[in-house]
Amino acid sequence: MNLDFSLEPLFDKLQTWINSLIEMLPNLIMAAIVLLIGLAFQDPILNLFSGIIISTRGFFNVGDLIEVAGQKGIITKITLRSAFLRTLSGHEVIIPNKDVASNPIENFTVLGSRRVDLTCGVRIKGGEKLSAVLNSQAGNAAKNGSQDTKEKSSTP
Repeated sequence: MNLDFSLEPLFDKLQTWINSLIEMLPNLIMAAIVLLIGLAFQDPILNLFSGIIISTRGFFNVGDLIEVAGQKGIITKITLRSAFLRTLSGHEVIIPNKDVASNPIENFTVLGSRRVDLTCGVRIKGGEKLSAVLNSQAGNAAKNGSQDTKEKSSTP
């Protein structure tokens, strides 16, 4: 039995593999370039599609008071890339449309009316006496309210 230990078949296979790789190299380079371009333009493309969705769906209009992405203010301009918001303190904030589309939007303009909670203090001369009277009246009202509730629940 004669064994052939020549490396010629191995080199032939290696050469075939290298030639195939060289033929595929332009396609691999092109695929890498397309991938890099796609990653580089990811945010602008997201902003563009989000701008189209915002424009067609009508979540809000110019002049609406909204809160989005932690910012509250009046919409001054809507473009395909971003929404321009003037805060209640007068600053202009530019919010990318992808952030607008991906965060909850609270539109205060569509409500028509609003409830505002306002806490203030008043200093009155002799306020301790007034405070004691008001506290006792509040306590009496609370007792009467709990008695009314018991009476209502016991009646058929």
